[in-house]
Amino acid sequence: SFRELRDRLKNDQKDAWMQASLQMANALFQMDLHSEAHYLIKDLKYRKDVPVYVHAFSHVLNGELEQNFGRPEYALKSYDSARALLAETRDEKIILQLYQILKERYQSLDAGESYLQLLQDVCAALPERSPSVTSLQLEVIRQLIRQQHYDEALPLAIRLLRRNYLTLTPKMIAQLRLYLSEIYGFYGKWYLSRSQLLRLTSVPLLTPSKRIEAQVFTNLGIIEKELNKFGAAIDYLQDALSFCKAQQLTRQGYLIKIHLGHIYLLTHSYIRGYDHLIETLRWAEEQRDDELVFSALLFLSSYNMQQQHLETAGRYLEKAGEIIHRDSSLLDKLNYNYYKTLYLIKTGELVSAEKQVHKWLKQADGIIKFENLARVLLGRIYAMNGDFSKAKQHLIMALEIQKRYRQPAVELQILRELGNIFRSERDESSAAHYFEQAYIVFQQLLNNVGDEIMRKQMEESREYESLLKYQANR
Repeated sequence: SFRELRDRLKNDQKDAWMQASLQMANALFQMDLHSEAHYLIKDLKYRKDVPVYVHAFSHVLNGELEQNFGRPEYALKSYDSARALLAETRDEKIILQLYQILKERYQSLDAGESYLQLLQDVCAALPERSPSVTSLQLEVIRQLIRQQHYDEALPLAIRLLRRNYLTLTPKMIAQLRLYLSEIYGFYGKWYLSRSQLLRLTSVPLLTPSKRIEAQVFTNLGIIEKELNKFGAAIDYLQDALSFCKAQQLTRQGYLIKIHLGHIYLLTHSYIRGYDHLIETLRWAEEQRDDELVFSALLFLSSYNMQQQHLETAGRYLEKAGEIIHRDSSLLDKLNYNYYKTLYLIKTGELVSAEKQVHKWLKQADGIIKFENLARVLLGRIYAMNGDFSKAKQHLIMALEIQKRYRQPAVELQILRELGNIFRSERDESSAAHYFEQAYIVFQQLLNNVGDEIMRKQMEESREYESLLKYQANR
């Protein structure tokens, strides 16, 4: 037994004695003899000249005991104490062993920030040339993105790609470029985001599996959608959907249908858009997939607002709000607040709408897309309240920023808002200028569609017809 082995050891075999004691404490724990295990751990911790790794392992075992006793907050403290000793162990094997144990413990407690700190501590404690460092740094980047620390993730990803390019596996390179694309997308730098993915598609070796290939094409479709290049977006998404069907990647297939549905709404193909979204919502609700349910609910609320079904739109938003309050990312919150504000404007609740915009304008600090959408909606709210001076101030600022990011759909929206304001002020010259610009931008959108059916539907939309009528009457 462990006890007999330990008792037979001589004093100069201290290290082996410590290891045997740890194994015995662990065995007692596994046998549900928690009090005995706890006593043995305390005995180890207070002995003189105890090696650092023994302290670390004793903290881990103590954490397991605390968790078993129903005290997760004390368990977390013990795991954090073990993590703090990693740098002092100076033994790569023990560091990695502790990492695996603590990783499982933190993840079971859903302690994301503690797990991220563990990763950073392990990377700092390991020798620089350790073969494990690169894969751990990739995990650090993944967790930084998950915790929405994009400002920390970006330089780390760039540095890892540049310094280690020749030693990275194709899968690692693909993962890094996917991370970089996601980070650039968060900041609204869509062309940089797209360039990372196009580098992967140009070298087949860098997309070693159909799953990664499907992810790359899905992300390219999302980026083209953000750039309002709807034809290219649909091509990428349809290719990705084919990959998903062939590989039976059901969930990703429904994620793609959400984005296809959104594109169809943006291009006035309302029935096609609704069909994709409602199909996805039903599947996601059956699977209890809150992430997909949330996205489908938002776009379905948009569809119902476009159709003037405000009561139905409100119900969808209410359901989305329940999900957002349970668990959500910053981008999910911003998307929800955007559609909620649109709904409040549609229902004439302008005071609430203005409060809602100011709320998410603070959250959107540094995220250009949502900062600018906030300015656009504030401009609309002020115009509806008759405060044309404030409205123009916000809209003109939004227009200048939008031109740098080349998103025609938002630019069109701003130009039409400005045209309507100047017309209300009886400044026909300025109104004509902005409506003329809006007509040109709409033509750009039509040229980017790449689908004859969608192009025809956009040309038959009331929005386009009103611009044509204005052009004809000049």
